[in-house]
Amino acid sequence: MTRIRWAVAIVAIVIVGFGTVLVVALGNKTQPTSSLINEPAPEFRTPDFDNQSIALSSYRGRVVLVNFWNEWCAPCIEETRDLVALATAREADESFAMIGVVHDARSEKAARKYAESEGMNYTLVFDPDARIALDYRVEGQPESFIIDRSGIVRAFVAGPIDVLKISALITELQRA
Repeated sequence: MTRIRWAVAIVAIVIVGFGTVLVVALGNKTQPTSSLINEPAPEFRTPDFDNQSIALSSYRGRVVLVNFWNEWCAPCIEETRDLVALATAREADESFAMIGVVHDARSEKAARKYAESEGMNYTLVFDPDARIALDYRVEGQPESFIIDRSGIVRAFVAGPIDVLKISALITELQRA
């Protein structure tokens, strides 16, 4: 074989090798996880949309869904209807609570307007200095954390929630 043929053969092998690695990597989709799983949920105290101070510890004894969102975030907008439906379905459930944390609002006014227009019927709080998001190691949005009755983070969802899976998990944690 000539040098050119050898060079072409080597390049072809390298391309096929990279292609194989790429296909394997793309096919190996795993759900992102959080280092907070099975750890105590970081405590926070922050103002809600009515300017009342809300502390996570006041929800001890309940299963709590903490959802980080923003009014300008497309995946957050995508999941809003499911979050509202979940809150509505569990409205009378005193062993469950939801807290929506706005951690990077362009303006409080815009977040309030969005929440009102979408009928967000659960506790909504501001994270003005992003301290809560930092403590929860939030990397994007939306991100949700499910906290058990004793204050331990038991589940994490990056991206929009699957309301059926989340509901089943909440029920399971309530029975534990």
